Amino acid sequence: MTEKEKYNLDFRPNCYWQRDAFDFERIAKTSAHKKISQALADDREHYAIPAIKQKTIARILIGGGKKDVILIRAYQKGDLIHYRVTDMLHFAWGASPTCAIETSTEPLTLKQLIYLIDHSIHPKLEGKGLIMPWLQKRIVEAGPDNFVGYVQAKSNYYPELQSWYQDHESEMLDQYYDLQVPNNMQNSDK
Repeated sequence: MTEKEKYNLDFRPNCYWQRDAFDFERIAKTSAHKKISQALADDREHYAIPAIKQKTIARILIGGGKKDVILIRAYQKGDLIHYRVTDMLHFAWGASPTCAIETSTEPLTLKQLIYLIDHSIHPKLEGKGLIMPWLQKRIVEAGPDNFVGYVQAKSNYYPELQSWYQDHESEMLDQYYDLQVPNNMQNSDK
């Protein structure tokens, strides 16, 4: 089954503002998320974006959210939807990732959101994308046993986003093992 058959890449939510996909009030009450909530409040003040118009359309959790959380956010200004990427860990250091798609007239398709994730540039990571550099770094540093599930992409607006990146994580792991097998065979011949 090809990616086009397995995933509806043309899927587009009707609107980001019909429901609150990420309940900031609820997470603000838990101690583990107070730091994120404060950073979100600071972020709103810095960019003068009304909290009610701003929505988190996807979250990238690194190390289950213990290492870092990267938010892809949308807000409406006039007829345009604007997109920003906020790295919650590096936000205080002034490191803002460059968003690959800055505006649209309607919500992104799943394909466009994947493009945004895969082509945005984070100043603290080597390479392009918000997920692949983390995965490449993790497989080198921790090996394949601690690789699966280290980076997760989640969205209440795009239900297939998480499985899309899980499949790509599996493919990357398969490629890693494919490269290791010839190396192990060469070493056993000596």
